Amino acid sequence: MVSFCPPKHYSNLYGYRGIYIYENSVKPDLNSFMGFIFEEICRQYLYQPEIYTTLPFLFGKMGRWWGTNPQKHRQEEIDIVALGDNQNQILFGECKWQNAKTDVMVFRTLLERGGLFHCPEKYFYVFSKAGFEKNTEEIAKQYNIKRISFSEM
Repeated sequence: MVSFCPPKHYSNLYGYRGIYIYENSVKPDLNSFMGFIFEEICRQYLYQPEIYTTLPFLFGKMGRWWGTNPQKHRQEEIDIVALGDNQNQILFGECKWQNAKTDVMVFRTLLERGGLFHCPEKYFYVFSKAGFEKNTEEIAKQYNIKRISFSEM
């Protein structure tokens, strides 16, 4: 908790005013903070032996990608990108830590951003804290996008 709390509030923590600090400093930013943690959980999930051995290809390195979308002239970000050893396979992942179920727009955005890469074999994964809207089943089936909820992990 101290690492999440700004140093200016340390004396309040030590003065047993933790509830005040939580309500006013921690709680408003908790979902944002947990978004980055959830991305790391999703990456570690893919490295679990029982998962890694079932992936469409083996990869050594995995990270996130930031770059420019030349069609839209803006910066884009993909939470998880893993490239196969032969450079012909790539895995994209989007991680959503939110209370609402993940909807079809997240899938479309990931497909669009994946289209920025010229690679013959593309694989897509969407991770969600709260699960998925019913309307995501069709697009997931059509584009072979794996849907993984936090409860499955």
